[in-house]
Amino acid sequence: MRRTWTARAPKRTRTTPDVTPHTAVGLWLWITICLVARVAAATAPTALDIAPRFRLIAIAIAFTRRATDRLNREGNDGPWSTFPILVGSPAQDTRVLISTASTSTWVVAVQGCQGSDIPSNCSTTRGAPFNISTSTSWQDNGPWGLNIESNLGTDYAADEGQFGWDTVGLGFQGSGGPMLNHTVVAGLQTMDYYIGMLGLNPRPTNFSDFNHPQPSYLSLLYEDSKIPSLSYSYTAGAQYRFNKVLGSLTLGGYDDSLFAPNNVTFPFYYDQSRDLTVGLKSITGSGGESLLPTGILTLIDTTVSQMWLPLEACTAFESTFGLVYDKTTDLYLVNDTQHAALQKQNTSLTFTLAPTLADTTSIDITFPYAAFDLEVSYPLVNTTQRYFPLHRAANDTQYTLGRVFLQEAYLTVDYGRSNFSVSQRKWELNPSTHMVDILPQNATDSSGNGNGTSTAPVPDVPAKTKTSIGAIVGGIIAGLAAMAALAFSIRFLLRRRRRTKSMDLAQAMQREQEHPVLANATASANESGMHEHPDAALYKHELDTPGEKTPEMHGSDHYGNVEMSAEELMAELAAREERGTMGLCELEAPCEVVELSGEERGWDMNGKKRVDGEGLLSQAQAQQQQQQQQRNLMRGVDTAASVDGPRPFSWQ
Repeated sequence: MRRTWTARAPKRTRTTPDVTPHTAVGLWLWITICLVARVAAATAPTALDIAPRFRLIAIAIAFTRRATDRLNREGNDGPWSTFPILVGSPAQDTRVLISTASTSTWVVAVQGCQGSDIPSNCSTTRGAPFNISTSTSWQDNGPWGLNIESNLGTDYAADEGQFGWDTVGLGFQGSGGPMLNHTVVAGLQTMDYYIGMLGLNPRPTNFSDFNHPQPSYLSLLYEDSKIPSLSYSYTAGAQYRFNKVLGSLTLGGYDDSLFAPNNVTFPFYYDQSRDLTVGLKSITGSGGESLLPTGILTLIDTTVSQMWLPLEACTAFESTFGLVYDKTTDLYLVNDTQHAALQKQNTSLTFTLAPTLADTTSIDITFPYAAFDLEVSYPLVNTTQRYFPLHRAANDTQYTLGRVFLQEAYLTVDYGRSNFSVSQRKWELNPSTHMVDILPQNATDSSGNGNGTSTAPVPDVPAKTKTSIGAIVGGIIAGLAAMAALAFSIRFLLRRRRRTKSMDLAQAMQREQEHPVLANATASANESGMHEHPDAALYKHELDTPGEKTPEMHGSDHYGNVEMSAEELMAELAAREERGTMGLCELEAPCEVVELSGEERGWDMNGKKRVDGEGLLSQAQAQQQQQQQQRNLMRGVDTAASVDGPRPFSWQ
């Protein structure tokens, strides 16, 4: 059986997977854009929106809390939306309410849930207490008075907290919210504040004297360029709306999809401890009844939940809603019969607000009865009961619109311009969030007038979001980086392709230099059209051997898969020089079969094989022997070895 052979370049071992140009370009582009976008966002702070469905826009991170098992409505005087924060090192998860009056962060300490009379579920109902002793970053400063709400009575005036400094972050574990080190934190044990508070007032905290003020959390966020300005917006959420709508807190801006705009701006009150004071001109029932005999100046303060109104106003409420004041608890408790009647009556109330009582411009905030249909529990009462969130104020310093008011109102406060706005909360089932930055006073005004000195940075009129300079620069940088990444990828691929071709050419030249017999044979075979079928493994047999035969035709696309011995090949190549390409026709080829003479095959006239030095065969053997000796010398092998040893060819 005669076989033809062909030599193939050795297979290169790949240490890395193939990378197509499209894949490489896409990968480089994606990585570069992600990195540049993050850097650009960090250098261009925008409004930081924090809600139970947190969106942290300032650092280009958005995440949403919508899972049912994570919706926290807590409190012993109503189902209020709490906000998750991280305190200490390692970080401990805890939940807090929002305080517009506090200048620091309050968290319930573990000691607040210790005692024989404390319910077993205290840790759950108080928002996961903070363990000061396990925080390695805690720096203690001792017990100090909380110093807010002291005007509301002796109980609040006596409240203290264990103050110190620690790390505080917004959000829950893994949410990516901003973390601030060395911020003022107070650990609470008092039951007057059943859940901790995130203070939004930017005034500093003073301990022993006024010479060492400690910055507030909001101020630190602004100084660290986490938010664009000393401002915030807050609405408390409403458990009676849709699927229990959660609260929303935005630091450094506002969400204009959540309120109905108006053109009333409220300046800060001259007393900085009551800066968010409004003129409450009237409270009117849906039947036309007046529940506020005379207008009052009242503070908006979300640290407390109830409305603290004059006795005359409370009496009017009692008449309209059939309320009964409980002297033991100091609350307006509602029994089941009253509750059913009030739900059927469904009286709505409209609060009319103005910057001062003398102002003719005002806004109306309307509340359904459901906003006042709340429950109170331990420790205010022994068992959970329904109540109306109204409290009798002893004097005008106690007039307060608490958290219940922010269920139907949207509050935006700008400390840079010393003013704020109050708007009617707008209710849509799935609103499209539209964040608007409140820029510093010396920057372009967020309302879009561009003078930077407007006293209306808050949502007084429909506002359009203006793209900040930082965002524009970030976009330009991202575009340039993407173009650079694309150009680099293309250049990298072209260089790699040229290098691969050069390596292949060098290997071919090296093989030709090392194996001239193979190179000549391969070249002759290629010139004559002899090549190997790519599916040669399918045709391993020919003639009388089992299997399929490989068709071979001169000048066609059929392939031969048989191999000849080196002696036969050399003899046939020599014969081809005399007979042209006819020497390649064999087996079933459609051309005349030319049989080699005995002399050409290397045999003498007597049928004996020639010895070295005779004829074409000995000439080829001498050439092979010389090459083999050279290779053996290079490898350190005995040069007397036989030329019939293993050859560096791949035989198919």
